[in-house]
Amino acid sequence: MSEYHAPIQDMSFILNHVIQRHDDLDQDMISAILDESGKLARDVIAPLNWDGDQTGCVLNDGNVKTPPGFKDA
Repeated sequence: MSEYHAPIQDMSFILNHVIQRHDDLDQDMISAILDESGKLARDVIAPLNWDGDQTGCVLNDGNVKTPPGFKDA
């Protein structure tokens, strides 16, 4: 399975050059947020994709059971 890499440069470009509506955040803060969210996506969320696809969610008596690992993530 290949490792997921969030498109941080693309997201940064969109935020800094297209949207340009983040008066309360400087570019360093935006970079830090994007870097950490990319790590979360790569290290925590992406590894769950295979199990999530194979197991899926189950609805039973109004309760949803998620695949192993999803609740902890």
